[in-house]
Amino acid sequence: MHARMTRRSTVVLGAIVAFAMFGGAHAWATSITEPRGGPVVAPVDAAGHLAPITVSATGFPERTAVYVEQCDGTSPTMLRWSPTEHCDLGSSPAAVYADANCNVTFAASDPKHAFFPFVGESPQSLFNCLPSGGAAPNNGLPNFTNCQVRVSSNDADVTLDQQFFGLRLPANATNPPPRTTTTTTLPRRGSKPASTHVTTTTRASSVSSRARSQPGPGANSHNGSTTTAPASGTRGAPAAAARPPTKAGSTDSPGLLGLSDAAVVASYLVLLLGVAVAALSVRRARSRAIARRSPPEPSP
Repeated sequence: MHARMTRRSTVVLGAIVAFAMFGGAHAWATSITEPRGGPVVAPVDAAGHLAPITVSATGFPERTAVYVEQCDGTSPTMLRWSPTEHCDLGSSPAAVYADANCNVTFAASDPKHAFFPFVGESPQSLFNCLPSGGAAPNNGLPNFTNCQVRVSSNDADVTLDQQFFGLRLPANATNPPPRTTTTTTLPRRGSKPASTHVTTTTRASSVSSRARSQPGPGANSHNGSTTTAPASGTRGAPAAAARPPTKAGSTDSPGLLGLSDAAVVASYLVLLLGVAVAALSVRRARSRAIARRSPPEPSP
């Protein structure tokens, strides 16, 4: 009877662990559906300007705000990786809300949500994204030829639902010129002729300043990424501590070491505790079963 209860307890604990791993973490089911495959070569228009990329993803709960942004080539599995340091919010268009089928799409034809990749200095001057073999600008920022695109529900912190795909920039690609919007005001009856207002809008979004990490003295190269020391009198001075080595390529999930959310860490601790309790219950049940099968010792 006791063995049955022990087995039931083990099954219940296993169910709790399974729910913690899969049922309570819907974000692990997220994936990028477009573009597919390995590193994506950024498109350009007839003038050589970078063109928008349609980005689609699935697995986000309905009505969840989802963001897309361009990041440097640092692997998100690196310890203490943070999107505020390794991604540029200025490259992010307006958020898209997941539909009833848990899908989001940043359509290239949508002026509010189209994702435009950039080449050279990032909008917030955090890093440089360059074509392979491209000349590095003398701005004191770290250079990457293996930049990537991140899709997530939080552009300011690491999330379980974040997904990445690699980005390759064509040689001689340039950023599109600032977009200009012309607004014509119609005159009222008896008033002066209509006036026309021209508003120039840059590609970078208006965002609050974020923590900025500058490279230290010297120059380092790490598998497709190069860190260049700031020149005297450039915007990169004074420099802070150098960035840690980076890894080339992109990944599909943040990894355990890349998680910094307190709730995520707590979930892992609960998971490990449940596994330990289940293992202990099985061991005790086996010990009692062996003790029952052993013949009693003869009395003296």
